[in-house]
Amino acid sequence: MDSSEAHLDRIEAQRSTDVSHDQEKKKYFPMNLINKVASKLCSRGGHGATPPTGDNESGLEFLNNLKLSDLFDLPSENVQMNTEVFSGLSDGDKECLDKLKSHGTTMACLKSDRGDSVLHLAARWGHLELVKNIISECPCLVLELNSKNQIPLHVAAHAGHSAIVEALVASVTFFSDRLAEEDRERLNPYVLRDKYGNTALHLAIEGRYMEMAASLVNVNQNASFLENNEGISSLYMAVEAGDVTLVKEILKTAGNNDLEGRNSNLDSKLEGRKHLVHVALNARSTGVLDVILNEYPSLEDERDDEGRTCLSFAAFIGFYKGVCNLLDRSTKNVYVCDEDGSFPIHTAAENGHIRIVKEILKRCPHSKHMLNKLGQNVLHIAAKIGEHNLVKSLMRSDDTKHLGVGQDVDARGIAESVLKPNYIFHERLTLAFLLDAHAFRGCGSVKSLTKPSEPLDHEKSRDYVNTLLLVAALVATMTFAAGFTIPGGFNSSAPHLGRATLTTDPNLFFFLLFDILAMQTSVASICTLIWAQLGDPSLVSSSLNVALPLLLFSLLCMPLAFLCGVVTAVGHVKWFVVIISLISAFFFYWATSILAPHVMLQLSNVSPASCVYLDLCMCYQELVSGSRSGRLIPKLRHLMRPKKD
Repeated sequence: MDSSEAHLDRIEAQRSTDVSHDQEKKKYFPMNLINKVASKLCSRGGHGATPPTGDNESGLEFLNNLKLSDLFDLPSENVQMNTEVFSGLSDGDKECLDKLKSHGTTMACLKSDRGDSVLHLAARWGHLELVKNIISECPCLVLELNSKNQIPLHVAAHAGHSAIVEALVASVTFFSDRLAEEDRERLNPYVLRDKYGNTALHLAIEGRYMEMAASLVNVNQNASFLENNEGISSLYMAVEAGDVTLVKEILKTAGNNDLEGRNSNLDSKLEGRKHLVHVALNARSTGVLDVILNEYPSLEDERDDEGRTCLSFAAFIGFYKGVCNLLDRSTKNVYVCDEDGSFPIHTAAENGHIRIVKEILKRCPHSKHMLNKLGQNVLHIAAKIGEHNLVKSLMRSDDTKHLGVGQDVDARGIAESVLKPNYIFHERLTLAFLLDAHAFRGCGSVKSLTKPSEPLDHEKSRDYVNTLLLVAALVATMTFAAGFTIPGGFNSSAPHLGRATLTTDPNLFFFLLFDILAMQTSVASICTLIWAQLGDPSLVSSSLNVALPLLLFSLLCMPLAFLCGVVTAVGHVKWFVVIISLISAFFFYWATSILAPHVMLQLSNVSPASCVYLDLCMCYQELVSGSRSGRLIPKLRHLMRPKKD
C-alpha cells in the first residue's frame, strides 16, 4: 500500500491550493480517505479474495474475481499513452490490452494527454466489454480522476452510455457492500463533483438521459440535492426539464411522512437555487407543478429572487394553465403583492396577457379595483399600454364605476397622455374605446373618438402618398377596363347592335353600378392625393382625410362588382351562386375589418356612434386570433343595447 499512498499524495498535490478544505470536500472526491480505508483493510487482512455474493447475474461475471483491496491498489506513476493504445481503445480493441500485459506495462499507469485513464476512454467511446475487462484488471480506475476531476462514471453519464453506467454502478455496489457503513458513506462516487461542480446525475440530466438519471437517483439519494458551481441541483435540472417521472423519483428520496417535516427536510437537503415552483412554471409543465405542490403545498407561497410570488411569475410569463392550476389550489395569492408593489393581475396586464387577466377577474372580481404602488388599477394599466381588448372587457363590466386615480387623472387621461403624436394603431384604438365608454356612462360630452396625428416628415409622407396613388391608379385602370368587358357580351345585329345582351338582368345593373363607383372614387382619390404631393404638411393631412375613405370605398366596390359579374354569367347554377356568395361575404367582412379601423382612426373627427361599427370591424381580428373565440354573441348583445342619453 506504500505505492498507492504515494500516488494518492500526488493526486492531492495536484489540487488547486486556493480552495478551502470545506469547499474541497464539496467539489472533489475525498481521495485522502482512500488511504484510511486501505489502512483499515490492511489491519484486517483485507487483501484476500472476497467471494462474490449474488453477483453471478447475467452480465456481471466480470465482478467475480475482484478483490476489495484491488480498489486501492493505485499505480505509483503515470505513463503517457501512445497513439497505438489510444487508437485501439477508440476502436474497442481488447487485443491492445493483451499487448500491454505481454510487454509488462500496467494499464493503470496509462494516461492520455488530457489525463484520462484507459477506463475513462473506454467509457467515453461506449465499449462495454472493454470497460468490463478493464475493471476486472484494474478496479482502482473506477475511482480515478482525470484532468476535469471526473471519474469514469461522470464520463459515461455525460456520453449517455447507460449500459456502461450500469456496469460502473454494479462495480461500485460490489465494493460498497463490502465496506463498513462509515467508509461506504465517505467513499461515495455518486456525490463526487467534477471541477464544474457536476455530479454524474447532473451530467445525465443535462444530456436528457432521463432513464439513466432515474437509475442513478435510485442508487443514491443524496446526489439529487447537491448543487454545482452555478448553484443548480439535479432536482432543479429535472424540474427545469419538465420530467415528471424523474421529479417524482427524486422527491421520494426526501422522505418524512409529516408535511412540516417534509418541508424542513427538503429545505435542509436541497442546495443552491430553491425556487422549484417557479422553475416548473417556466418549463410550462403542469405535471411537474402538480408533483411538487402535491408533496409540498407550502412552496406555492415562495418568492423568487425578484420577489415575485408563484402566481405573479406565472402571470408574468403568460402561462395560462399554470395560473389556472394555482388558482384552483388557492386564490389567496391574487391579493398578495410582489416586492415591486404589483399584484398578479397588474403583472398580467402589463405584459399583455389578457386571457390571464380575465381568468383572475373571473375567479376574483374585486381584484379589478386593487391598486399598485403607483395607484393604478388594471384598467389604467391597460390604457397605459394600449391594450384595447382588455379595456373593452373592463369597461363593459357594470361594477367598473370609478375610472379615476387621484383628482384629474383617469384611464382616459392616461391613454391621452401616452398617445404618441404619430399614428400608433393600438394606442388610438384604445383611446377610441375609452372615449366611447366615457360618453356612454355620461361622464361628459365627446365630439370625436380620435385625436389628430401630426403629419409625417416629408420623405415618409411622400412614400406613403405614392403607395396610395399607385393603388388608386391600379383600381381605376382595372375598373375602367371592366366597364368595356361586360358579362354576356354585346349584340352583333340590329336593332340593338353593339348593346349589352343582358341589359334586363338586374345583376348586370349592379355590376355596372359598383364598377362605376369603384372607378370614380379611385379617380377622386388620385385627384385628392395630388394635393398631398405639393409639400404642404397641412395639405397632406387634409388630403388623406378625404382620400383614405374614398380609396377604401373603391376597394370594397371592386370585389362587389366582380361578384355581380360572376353571378350574371352563372346565375342559373343556384348552388354555385350560394357558395360564391358566402365566400364573398366572408371576404367582404375580412376586408372591412382590416381596412376600416385603419381609415377611421386617421380621420380627424369620428363620431362616438361609429364606435359600434369600429367594434364590429375588430370582431373578426379577435376571433381569428382566438382571443375572443366563442364570445361573438355577448359582443353583439352589448353593441345592440341602447345608449344612455
